[in-house]
Amino acid sequence: MCLQRHMTKTSTQITTELFEEWKRQKAEIKEAELATKRAERAKNDRMRFVILWLFHDFKINVLATNACYVHKYRRSYLSEIDTG
Repeated sequence: MCLQRHMTKTSTQITTELFEEWKRQKAEIKEAELATKRAERAKNDRMRFVILWLFHDFKINVLATNACYVHKYRRSYLSEIDTG
């Protein structure tokens, strides 16, 4: 690193304006990265909601189907007892 520094003929003086511009650019890059992460998180949250909603709907259908079968079984069992 020091060797490369000695090889250069000119150097850029750091002024307040250059520092402020660098600082502003860094803040913009950081904000853009955070916005990307927030968008990705929001997309994942929506997908989680859809999956939970579908699972809930599936669970209700399974429970309703099971209840229907239980009801039919009880009716057939009671009719066998009555006839037997």
